[in-house]
Amino acid sequence: MSKARQDLEDRVTCPVCLEHFVDPRHLSQCNHTVCLRCYARMLAGVPEGVRCPLGCPGVCDKRPEDLAPNRTMLDLLEQANRAHLLAVARPNGAACQRSGCSRASHGRCEHCDADLCSRHLLEDAYLYGNACESLCQTTRRLADEAEAAWRRMLAGQEARRGRLSELQTACRELLTLARDADAAAEGRAKSALSAAQSEADRRREARSLADQLERETAEGNTAEMRRLAERLQPLLDRLRTRRLAGEADARAEAATSEALERLGEACAELRRLAAPLARRLSSCDAAGGACGGGGGGGAAGGDAGVRWPPKKIFHYRCTDAAVVVHSGRGLVCRPGLAGIRIATETELTDGQGGDSGWEPLPSPVVYLLAQGGSVIKVLSCSGRSLTSLQLDSSSSAVADAAIASTTVGSLTCLLYIGGPDQLLAAADGGRVYLADLAGRLRHAIADVGRPSGLCADASRRRLFVADSDRRSIAVLSLETRVHQIVIDVVPFAQSLGGIGILDGRLFLADTVGGQVVVLDADTGLRQLEFRVDSPSWLTADAAAGVLYAVTSGGQRIQAHCSDDGRLIASVGVAGSNGRRPGEFRDLGGLAVCAGCGELLACDRGNGRVQVFSLLPT
Repeated sequence: MSKARQDLEDRVTCPVCLEHFVDPRHLSQCNHTVCLRCYARMLAGVPEGVRCPLGCPGVCDKRPEDLAPNRTMLDLLEQANRAHLLAVARPNGAACQRSGCSRASHGRCEHCDADLCSRHLLEDAYLYGNACESLCQTTRRLADEAEAAWRRMLAGQEARRGRLSELQTACRELLTLARDADAAAEGRAKSALSAAQSEADRRREARSLADQLERETAEGNTAEMRRLAERLQPLLDRLRTRRLAGEADARAEAATSEALERLGEACAELRRLAAPLARRLSSCDAAGGACGGGGGGGAAGGDAGVRWPPKKIFHYRCTDAAVVVHSGRGLVCRPGLAGIRIATETELTDGQGGDSGWEPLPSPVVYLLAQGGSVIKVLSCSGRSLTSLQLDSSSSAVADAAIASTTVGSLTCLLYIGGPDQLLAAADGGRVYLADLAGRLRHAIADVGRPSGLCADASRRRLFVADSDRRSIAVLSLETRVHQIVIDVVPFAQSLGGIGILDGRLFLADTVGGQVVVLDADTGLRQLEFRVDSPSWLTADAAAGVLYAVTSGGQRIQAHCSDDGRLIASVGVAGSNGRRPGEFRDLGGLAVCAGCGELLACDRGNGRVQVFSLLPT
């Protein structure tokens, strides 16, 4: 075949079916040409739009009948067929000899000398040569397998939607049963109230008859006594019947209450089981483009109306957290120089640091993370800079080669642990460190994920570490430094930020879900949850029973009652520039000093610490 004829064949061949154009139409995004029937089949398989088979960008989502016809191609086909210039001019009456093809033959293949349809002639001539038949079969098989896989995926999505619909139907039925049970209980209560009123009326009537009978007895009127006794006997029988019915109603009411409690537990369990399936369906549909996802949580209520101005403000370039050490007793420092050390016995007795320039620390002191979390600044509660320290592994208090070779990264969390331990707990991107108050590293605990918050139960010597990646809380023993339990909070919270502990209860900040979740610190069971606008850092005042939370993207502090989550007071304005006293820009941490009755808020956006008086109980 000459080059000119081959070029003509290429121009009049559809890139989809590899046959001569039948009713050629222009694609709207690139003006290339395909057969009308080929476009209709492609659009039926991909409703969101058809991509050009030649690889052009964009998609065409017009209806087949709205595509413009290619009249130039029609004229070219008609002239070429009339002049017998195409390799396939018209059917010769025979059938295609290729396996699995039922089309009419349009000519003989120059390679295999067989009668073939136009599609197999073009495949044989231009694409595959002498091995055309086996390659075509492989191509068709792969296309069929791809189509079957696509259909299986669609069937799986439909099955998952069906299961979710069944769960939703079950939830609605349970809610309907609960409403019916409430209505029935209300009806029984009204009936019991009416019966009680009727019984009271009968008692008054019986009392009146008994008084009359007593009077008649005193007067000796025997006939009237018998008549009154006959009237009184049915009333006594009805009263005994009513008493028995009341006892039965009480038993029925107790059984109904127990059934309602079980129904509530079943609803909660069903919601817990349905939540992971709904999240998996949302992620699958989002990946396949079949359906959309859900929305986020709402915000908490507004201000409680309590004015809460700052007590004092001192400026310092801090980073992430403020920690109050309740007593600096036993520690000495050199003001203006780096370093803290344990005081000697003489220094403790005299209360002086000696002639070497070492001075006792005041009480209490504030530890601040600074310089990107690499340095811990030590300040007095009045804001005076005392000294600075770093977690030092070279002078570790424990002779452990693994600890001595540990390199401490940029710290993100800092915690003071009181009680008999008197430790500093700090966390970087993957480990938790325990050090004494002079910064000497004692222990390094790995395999804690990405810590987002720390809190401690000093009385039971336990450390709680929040892992934001796994959405779990590791409970570590301060004696053995091993994991006691791991609490999974995936069923309760969409994210995990700061944590706090108060009276054996854990408070978790769910920033994405817009709530604070309360769990039992021993069992991990959920006890309470209340709405808060994007909470991040948490701290608790055990003496007053108040939980303080950083909310609204680090621009507000809210105080909540730890028993029921009720909002007590708030300070800060969401959406403001945060420069005035009582306003914040990117709060980085909270700390409670029970000894001096102050709450320290680390306003790292303004490079300052604002100090507030603690709220009463």
